[in-house]
Amino acid sequence: KAIDKLAGYENAEEEGRLLFLPCKVGDKVYIIDDIDYSYERDSVVTGIDIDKYGVSIMIQDESPVSSSGYDISDFGETIFLSKENALKKLKELMQDE
Repeated sequence: KAIDKLAGYENAEEEGRLLFLPCKVGDKVYIIDDIDYSYERDSVVTGIDIDKYGVSIMIQDESPVSSSGYDISDFGETIFLSKENALKKLKELMQDE
């Protein structure tokens, strides 16, 4: 059974039907403002939308309360799953300027 399941995943990946998400609804994420390279806020993933244009990760900011959609490619660049990684990236960005 496990081999068949893995084979199914492999086939789906080869056909472009397998998607690995960087987070799940309810995860806390840490955002860096990519304009002035400041640590901006702690936020929460409130939804994941998949449509013909791609995947949007909906993130709700704590203050002011608003929700924005982000692309999967933003993870590791401006959105992080740990505060430590966000601060590390922020330090790198500030050194590059």
